[in-house]
Amino acid sequence: MSKVKDKSTLKYIISLFGLFAISFLVLILTHMYFLNLVANLDKKTKNQESKIKISGFIIEDIAKIRSSFFEMSAGTSDENGIKFFYEDIQSNILSINKSLNILDKGGVLERDIASNLIQINYIAGSVEDSIFISKKAIQSKLAEFLKIVDELSIVLYDKNKYMKEKNFQLLKTMKTIKKINKSMPSFFNKIHNDINEVILGAESKLNEIRFEIASKKKQYNYMELILIIITLFLSLVFALKIAKQIFEMHKILTLKSKKLHAILDSTDNMVIVTDGKKINLGNDTFLNFFDYKSIEAFSQDYDCICEKFLDHEDYFSLRLLKEGENWIEYVQEQKSVQKIVTIMNRNFEPRSFSINIKEYKEETYKYVISFADITEIKIESKRYEKLATFDSLTNIYNRQKFSEVFDYELNRKKRYGTDLALIILDIDYFKKVNDTYGHDIGDHVLINFAKIVKENIRIQDTFARWGGEEFVILLPQTDLDGVMTIAEKIRAIVENNVEVKIPQITTSVGVTLINSKDSRKNAFIRVDEALYKAKNSGRNCVIFAKKNEVIV
Repeated sequence: MSKVKDKSTLKYIISLFGLFAISFLVLILTHMYFLNLVANLDKKTKNQESKIKISGFIIEDIAKIRSSFFEMSAGTSDENGIKFFYEDIQSNILSINKSLNILDKGGVLERDIASNLIQINYIAGSVEDSIFISKKAIQSKLAEFLKIVDELSIVLYDKNKYMKEKNFQLLKTMKTIKKINKSMPSFFNKIHNDINEVILGAESKLNEIRFEIASKKKQYNYMELILIIITLFLSLVFALKIAKQIFEMHKILTLKSKKLHAILDSTDNMVIVTDGKKINLGNDTFLNFFDYKSIEAFSQDYDCICEKFLDHEDYFSLRLLKEGENWIEYVQEQKSVQKIVTIMNRNFEPRSFSINIKEYKEETYKYVISFADITEIKIESKRYEKLATFDSLTNIYNRQKFSEVFDYELNRKKRYGTDLALIILDIDYFKKVNDTYGHDIGDHVLINFAKIVKENIRIQDTFARWGGEEFVILLPQTDLDGVMTIAEKIRAIVENNVEVKIPQITTSVGVTLINSKDSRKNAFIRVDEALYKAKNSGRNCVIFAKKNEVIV
């Protein structure tokens, strides 16, 4: 059930993020659409504004033409003056034609006024939304007007000529000038009206565009507001569903956690639940062992419980791990001896624990690890191991342990061909010591003898009580000279040793070298013969036996 709820919650969360993503994308697209719309309308606005400005410049240029024309037709200028006004009229007509071309192509006005020129240039630019106004035959009218100006200039030249000559044709010329002047006001008024119509049309269109921009902007704002409200509403619905799912999941997890805590606390073993990196749960036994009130408090001091493992030569410790290796995975693959750790408790007492690891199937956790305290078992095991290995009186190896070591060294001898020597020692007249002083003194003699021998052999030599008052020494990598030297040294030390409360003793010693064809039985037969010979030779001496021969 929890998995189903969890998947349902995940589905709602994904849907919520999807809704936000789609809404955000729609808002961006809508905003981009509006910006593009406004940009196009803005181009139209600039065109209409340019139309108005250019039309105003045309009116200014027509006023200049009109002024130049009437000054020219007044007849007060000489030939140079006529030429000046004529060229000025031509220049202004050229500017008007440029302006009309810009209006026709929908260009945007750029005024370039040089500091040393009065001339204004109009530069047409290409835009998507052209104006395409009707020229109202203004250019053709200007062309006709230019013909009239040509005619006027000729008449004025004639007038000046006739005035100089006092020719009767002067009167006729003056009439012609008056006739031309009379027709010009209506001509200029007509052009002026045409341009005013362009301006009025542009202003009307400009108002329409501005109104359209305001309308589109209001529509966009409504669209954006509606989209935001829908997104918020749907988000609220999904958020409530997610909150409900999370609340239910929290109740389920809380209940599970309580049950799990109850199960963990029902055992005397330390138990933790972990994801493999950090501890998620721990029972009361765990907290009491380390003297912590909560797992959170423990986790503040330690990243991993493995940090509490003591270094031990027989059990698992962190020194066995490779770099980056997880201790849990390592322990899972090991045999029982490597599943034991030593941990210091709250009283700084080392305790031994057997580790049991189970994989947990819940999504949150991964492992359940229990630590069973086996300290007492290990102590008892060590005690039994010592009883099985050591002589209880002298605290040196017993016959069974010596036999195991002998077989091991004999195999090494046969494999590698190294030297191996065997010594057997017998306390002289030991029965007499027991009969005279009692068994307690006899035990002290055995203990003291073992102590003397143990202190005078090498660490690699194996020393054991073979039985009664007989002792044996196995000496790896020792040749004839070496073993005889050690045997004689021990014999002399025993003979010269004086202890209070116990009688002085001597020892008889048998020595042999082990060869590659020997068995344990053969070696002991040979060394026993050497010991027997030592006893028959007056005791307190060392006899060496080679193969089956006994040599003094």
